[in-house]
Amino acid sequence: MSKGQKKIVASMSFVLITLMFLQTVCFSKEKITLTYWNHEEQYDTYYNPWIEEIGRKGFARLHPEVKGVNVVTVPYSGYEAKYLSVFLARKGAPDAFQNRIYNWYEYCEPFPDEMLSTLKKHVLPGILRGGMWEGKLIAIPTAYPPSSFQMLYINADMFKEAGLNPDTPIETLDELLECAKKLTKYDSADKITRVGFALRYSGHKGGIFDKFAPFLHTFGAIAMSPDQTTASGYINSPEAIESLKWYSNLVNKYRVSSLEIGTPVTAFGNKTAAMMFREGWVVGWLRDSAPDINYRVYPLPFKKVKVGAGTVYAETDSVYKYSPHKKLAQEFMFYVWEHSLEGFIRQELVPPVWKEDLDCSYMRIHPIYKATKEMLINRPFSPVYTYFHPNLRKIIGGIGDEILNALYQKKSPKQAFDDAARIVNGLLKE
Repeated sequence: MSKGQKKIVASMSFVLITLMFLQTVCFSKEKITLTYWNHEEQYDTYYNPWIEEIGRKGFARLHPEVKGVNVVTVPYSGYEAKYLSVFLARKGAPDAFQNRIYNWYEYCEPFPDEMLSTLKKHVLPGILRGGMWEGKLIAIPTAYPPSSFQMLYINADMFKEAGLNPDTPIETLDELLECAKKLTKYDSADKITRVGFALRYSGHKGGIFDKFAPFLHTFGAIAMSPDQTTASGYINSPEAIESLKWYSNLVNKYRVSSLEIGTPVTAFGNKTAAMMFREGWVVGWLRDSAPDINYRVYPLPFKKVKVGAGTVYAETDSVYKYSPHKKLAQEFMFYVWEHSLEGFIRQELVPPVWKEDLDCSYMRIHPIYKATKEMLINRPFSPVYTYFHPNLRKIIGGIGDEILNALYQKKSPKQAFDDAARIVNGLLKE
């Protein structure tokens, strides 16, 4: 080989090695795939595919270092144990996750102040409180907090059959009771075959409390002191005891509710319940599971106080504080919030997160439009957000147990809520 050829080969080798080196540098850094966990199996239909799609198509375009978002649904029945195990191990945990902040606040990375400032401009204060902890925004409200507050659902055909006008809103609990009496059906053995009003008596005890809370609050009672130091004089106040007595009388005195009819949503869907209190997401459920139901939705009726929006089960999205991609994960969850109306909200028929969108064309034809506006805008927010305490899950579970004791006549309403006060006092001091 001549000297000239050797020089050419050497030059080519140098170029090849250089190209290989540059290729290694350029491609050795793999693109990031963010991971998002939730614990609601029903999200698999619309929400999860939408999250992955906007992560891949929208967010990744803004952030070339991101490949996409992997969504994992952790089964609700065991999600708390799963969350806790990976959070404690700091291994295998998601970058972002759906949560109720009073359960997981220790593992949430606070969002930047500029994001909080933006949310304050576009989210109603009562809804934003579902993501606040000790003055910090540790979770962004998804579409489910606005639609998670309860409203009154009625079966319009059953109302007409009973000689009632389904287009006249039920304003008070007294009116609700009178309607329930006319709507309840019994068989020849005097067993209830259709309840006038379906109440919650099964499932997690916290859910028992959550569905009872509107009754507690409309009687002018609350579960604990605003400073969360005591439940005495609150959950066992005369007003609270009166609310539980009224509630248990639906089953045991007036017999317009039953402890054998099934869950309210299922009973309403299979036409064994004429009325129920449930959240805005039920509109999508009825469309998919009981499309033949002709129904109306109204604001919650009241006794002494008109109760607005709120739920102890406010679902929000947080970023894991030990995620290696915290900043990207925060920006992605913010991106989801900004674009929510464009995607899954319309698919699942839930109300929008942005207050500016409450009067959009989508909402104006929504079955819960008027009820949503009334409860979000015209009424004070529910006291439930003042209950956010590290032991809230145990607190509402303990109260739920005592509500069941009254419903099943194991205790009087007074005895049940006196015992609830003692239980809650102990939990508040832990």
